[in-house]
Amino acid sequence: MRFFTLLLLGILFLKPAAHSQTTSDTKIQWLTLEEATAKSKVEKRKILMFLYTDWCKWCKKMESTTLSDEKIVAYINQNFYPVKFNAESKEKINFQDKVYSFQSLKPNGVHGFAVEVMNGRVSFPTITFFDENWELIQSIPNYQERDKFEKVITYFGGNFHKKIPWSTYEHYYTTTGGK
Repeated sequence: MRFFTLLLLGILFLKPAAHSQTTSDTKIQWLTLEEATAKSKVEKRKILMFLYTDWCKWCKKMESTTLSDEKIVAYINQNFYPVKFNAESKEKINFQDKVYSFQSLKPNGVHGFAVEVMNGRVSFPTITFFDENWELIQSIPNYQERDKFEKVITYFGGNFHKKIPWSTYEHYYTTTGGK
């Protein structure tokens, strides 16, 4: 009887801990630019940056669909330092010995850092990939459907971008189901 009581108590105590673990793992663990920079000094990882604005409906849709998918979330949290950056932020940013600030343009304005990492092609949402040393790999503008985005993150996350062209990888991934 004592064994069953201990077993029951163990289950009751472990269940909330397991639940809190899965709750935090079901969302992307977004970092600020500063937090990701600090973490990357300790452990090298690629950086995935989500550039958005508060008014962008496609940004919100991508967050609520593609970037909320369980498989996508797990892959991003495991393989990247994910950074969420509001492209209309008014805060100055010091990045790689350069200071970036908000640029007031009609109708809204945009942060200079966002313009830089999007190579001047301002579009929202944009996902930008950096390597482990914060060198820009590529920016991908516009809303991304879940299936295509899975290919994109595994292409960069698995370093396939260093070995084969995107078209070859995309064809391979589509025909083999990513295996």
